[in-house]
Amino acid sequence: VQAVLAYSTVVPHWAYCGSARRYWDFTINGKTQWGNEREFHHYGATLNAVAVLDSFRAFPERHYLLQLGACALLGHLSNIHPSGAYSMAWHGDPGLLRRDGFSGDYGPGVYGYWRSAAAYVACM
Repeated sequence: VQAVLAYSTVVPHWAYCGSARRYWDFTINGKTQWGNEREFHHYGATLNAVAVLDSFRAFPERHYLLQLGACALLGHLSNIHPSGAYSMAWHGDPGLLRRDGFSGDYGPGVYGYWRSAAAYVACM
């Protein structure tokens, strides 16, 4: 969990809050290959959420873990096209700012989402 906390942030922005830092997947597997750009809500975010939310359940007084885990889980859902098709991540380059056309590694993200999806009640 400490490693995830070192590079995942809780900031009031849908793209950055809980987003796993990924940069190279579009270059290798993306439909749009714009260079080495930031990917928002790559599947790694929901896999990070598994460890973060497990830690929150063990230490419920650490509210920041719930905030980070919820951001990571819900941000991944932003990669679903209105048609219902999956996208591997959201393009973070200011010239694009859209979902990628390929689903890529969305499957592991679905696992992370369903593994940690729950109703969480916390008094903050």
